[in-house]
Amino acid sequence: MEEMYKCIDGVLSLPLTQQALSQQHHESWADELLDRSLRLLDACSSTRDVISQLNEHVRDIHSSLRRRKGAPSTRSSIIRFTSFRKKMKKNTKRLIAALKQMDNQIEVTKILDLDDHPTAVIKLLRELTAMSITIFQSLMLFLCVPAVKKNPSRWSMVSKFIAKGTVCENQLDSMND
Repeated sequence: MEEMYKCIDGVLSLPLTQQALSQQHHESWADELLDRSLRLLDACSSTRDVISQLNEHVRDIHSSLRRRKGAPSTRSSIIRFTSFRKKMKKNTKRLIAALKQMDNQIEVTKILDLDDHPTAVIKLLRELTAMSITIFQSLMLFLCVPAVKKNPSRWSMVSKFIAKGTVCENQLDSMND
């Protein structure tokens, strides 16, 4: 995502682009894109804060586990983490809803000058905004999802059946004797 924004920065720095976007008839699109960019910056800041707090809570639990296993400090760290996790889920769901709303607001306005340089830049910026929204939504969904218990692999299931099969064969042999 950083590389995409670096490329866009290069395109926006071109004199032709700056001149074209500063004209009156592209002003509303520029304002729309600027507004979305600011909202994406807010989403980025919120995401960074959530991840930072999550790391802090995990470090706290880890250090309390190293000090003394089963100590009251470990229990209180886990309780604080659980409380934080509930708040985090609520906040990330709110952020996901705001991102969905922003994604739905991306206008599919017909642009008259299809071969025009400013039109191409505006389309590019809209697509970049849509991709950024998708990335933030995916990250927030990842943070909201509870840890999934690992299912046993197929090979462990096979080994269990084989072990049971050999036991059954041994029982069958003893019954035949």
